[in-house]
Amino acid sequence: MTSIEGNLVASDKVKLFTRSWKPAGPTLATVTFIHGLGEHSGRYEHVFSKFAENGIAVNAYDQRGFGKSSGPRAYSPSLDQTMKDVAMVAASANPNLPHFIMGHSFGGCLALHYTLKKSERDPTGCIITSPLIKPAFKVSDAKYLVGSFISKFWSTLTVDNGLNPTHISRDEAAVALYKEDPLNTAKVSVGLGKWMIPKAEQLLNLAPTYTLPLLLIHGADDMITSAKASQSFFDRCQSQDKTLKLWENMYHEVLNEKDKDQVIQMIIDWIKPRLQAPQSQAIPTGQDQSIPQPVIAPSIPVEEPPVHVEPSRQEDQQKPVEEPPKPHEEPHKALEEPPKPVDEPPKHAEEPPKPVEEPPKQVDEPPKPVEEPPKPVDEPPKPVEEAPKPIEEAPKQVDEPPKTVEEPPKPVEESAKPVEEAPKPIEEAPKQVDEPPKPVEEAPKIEENKPNEESKPKNKKKGKKKGKRN
Repeated sequence: MTSIEGNLVASDKVKLFTRSWKPAGPTLATVTFIHGLGEHSGRYEHVFSKFAENGIAVNAYDQRGFGKSSGPRAYSPSLDQTMKDVAMVAASANPNLPHFIMGHSFGGCLALHYTLKKSERDPTGCIITSPLIKPAFKVSDAKYLVGSFISKFWSTLTVDNGLNPTHISRDEAAVALYKEDPLNTAKVSVGLGKWMIPKAEQLLNLAPTYTLPLLLIHGADDMITSAKASQSFFDRCQSQDKTLKLWENMYHEVLNEKDKDQVIQMIIDWIKPRLQAPQSQAIPTGQDQSIPQPVIAPSIPVEEPPVHVEPSRQEDQQKPVEEPPKPHEEPHKALEEPPKPVDEPPKHAEEPPKPVEEPPKQVDEPPKPVEEPPKPVDEPPKPVEEAPKPIEEAPKQVDEPPKTVEEPPKPVEESAKPVEEAPKPIEEAPKQVDEPPKPVEEAPKIEENKPNEESKPKNKKKGKKKGKRN
């Protein structure tokens, strides 16, 4: 059968020429195909006609700048723009059917990059023939550097791509057709060449992240792209379902070799076991894949499940409804037990209130300073250093109240509070040094602790006076 031609408009307004092959019978799967450098999708008519005969629909396109697509010849600005083109063509595949990405040579490089990127709907698998991962020949460093430099101000300039047409196939008839095809080109733009080789070689580093089912075919005698590089990518990729075929006595275009029919059949045989959709979802002959007719088939089982699901849910719900009372009764017990620990903490809460009842008298309005005293408590040690003498003489009083030492909670709490309040006069003391009468008037609150301290120094004075009398 012949292909159906069409056009798509890319995001940057470049027109992409498309070809599609649709099965005469039910459609079981779809394939998006990407051709190689310097060629076009029309060269694979003999391949995808057989795909269609086996129920596999194919959507292909001419890359921008190649074949019948528009844009500067043999030019693509970046890998990102090229990935957008691939995504646009792939979006035309029926979402209800298994979908495979297939690429050859430079198109194989693009297919691998596309399937490496995670999307909402990953393809079912990837089919690659003779991918460009590394060239099989040495690319001149000088030529590459000159091209990269020129691409900065003239990226669409085309130069010879360096490919020898006789290396594409052992079949001389296929080589002759390649040379005579006016849609083929032996040129490549310096802008495309600048990113094509680096992005191809990058695949070896990305291989460990590759997980999709993969069929990789390469001609063992390929002189354009490296078969060893394909072997390396295959060995490094983490796909659980992967197949590598290095075909002996074949050059670069395995789909245009003398034994091409064997290669085509191998691909078809690899696709069929990986079809996840049942044949009942197949698309009838000649109908557009966008028509929602394939959804009619699954609608039959969709109506049945509710009938069987509802009774099963009711039975499941009735059983657990009888048993839940027990778990509900137990949590009530758990709620009845915790009150005991709740009753105990109040006892601890009852003790602190006692010291709290006394300070209100001294601090009528400043509840806030009661909460913020810790800061002044840290600073008072300085004034304590200045009063070591009364502290040395106070031991006599410390010896008498051992009882208070045995019961530190109350006296410590009571004395601590005046100490907490004392910092205020201490802070104001520097100003009061010149006018001492004021602190004497404000000190009556601390009369309980100071009388003993002041009494002793008075006795000392009396002692001195008695000595004079003697």
